[in-house]
Amino acid sequence: MKSSHLLLLVILNSINCQDLVLVKSEEVVDDSESKVDTVEVSNGEVFVPTNEWQEIINGQAIPAGLHARMNLQTGKKEAKLMEDKPAEEDPGLSHEALKEALKNIKSDFKVSKDGEFDPSKFRSMDQLKSELGDVNMAVESDIQIMTKLFSQFKDSESDDDKANIIENLEYYVHQYDNALDFIHLEGFKLIVIPSLNSTNPDLRKQACFLMGGAAQSNPQFQIAALEAGFVDFFLRLTSLDPEPEVSTKAFYALSSVMRNFPEAQNLFMRNGGLGVLTKIFDQENKRYERLKIKILTLIHDLLVERDTSAVYDDAVSEARKKQYELQNFEAQIQESGWCQVLNKMLVLPKSDRQARRDDILSTVSDEFPLRAEHDSIEKILGAMVRMVPACKTELASNSELRSKLSFLGSQYSVLSDKERAEQDGDEFFSSILKMINILNTSIFVQRTEL
Repeated sequence: MKSSHLLLLVILNSINCQDLVLVKSEEVVDDSESKVDTVEVSNGEVFVPTNEWQEIINGQAIPAGLHARMNLQTGKKEAKLMEDKPAEEDPGLSHEALKEALKNIKSDFKVSKDGEFDPSKFRSMDQLKSELGDVNMAVESDIQIMTKLFSQFKDSESDDDKANIIENLEYYVHQYDNALDFIHLEGFKLIVIPSLNSTNPDLRKQACFLMGGAAQSNPQFQIAALEAGFVDFFLRLTSLDPEPEVSTKAFYALSSVMRNFPEAQNLFMRNGGLGVLTKIFDQENKRYERLKIKILTLIHDLLVERDTSAVYDDAVSEARKKQYELQNFEAQIQESGWCQVLNKMLVLPKSDRQARRDDILSTVSDEFPLRAEHDSIEKILGAMVRMVPACKTELASNSELRSKLSFLGSQYSVLSDKERAEQDGDEFFSSILKMINILNTSIFVQRTEL
């Protein structure tokens, strides 16, 4: 009982005592355990990001590269550190396989000492297919695709589907070898001729478009088309087809077969092609205007071909000259009535206030395009300049033509001055003015002097 009273007094004594007592200890304290990690926390001026979302207080400076959001529940802005996710490797790609592929690419392009490629070092299509088989990649050559399109055309009963198939084939036959493969696949017999004889205008148009694309700059295809009789075929379609769009595409195919091919041009003239084409200019339908300009452009280009071959004396040019001499092109131009067509085609451009404003603006900036009629006038004048030797007598006696050239000369003189003042190197209107002056000089001035 006494001992319990004594313990109570000692506890009360300790509670009432506020003094600190320094107790010496002989034990060694480990400093490393007593250290406290210093953690930087956000304050009113600086936002210290962590991996947890924290509220952004107004006025705090926020470092770049954080993931920030608006908490829709509290309406407060929050931010935290961006989580670094390890890059996931594509299981379909093997690093070692890529390295091996790069080695193969480098070895494929090694050049021998004599600077030439060794064909034996290149892999064939079958080898490539075998090596790429695991990649689930189907590689088809152009000839395989074309063969498939041929089969689709044969099996199709829809004219619209057939027209789409021909359009797809047209994309491939632009390539030189593909055009020759088209011939070997009997494309003329199986696709072109049935389509040209179809009652569907879209089929006829697409077939002409395909032939025009394949014949461009492809002498072997041009020869095959000539031998198959397509010069006469396209000439008839150009002049007789009731659809202007088909006529235009047929003429595109015809011109592609004839360009730089004297034998095709001679056949065209022997069959009265120049006279047939003049009948197009009797069409009053505006949809034929584009075709008329293209016809004049072709005649201009064919005359240029003849002039060019006369300049050179190499073997090819000499052979061409002999072929060109078989048909007198200039005489046929005169006999076919083309001299009268020229004056009919040369129309005066609009000269109202809006048209004059548009023309002046087009000399100032490329943002204001040229009116389409200027392009037509340029092509017509170009054809006239080339035809002057054949048509000089008829043109010189045409007072209407003289008035037209006088009006055009005054109009294009103003535009040429505006164009030159800009000094941007564009001399479109100046080139037109130059052709007008050439025509006036070569047709009318000499006649006045006489």
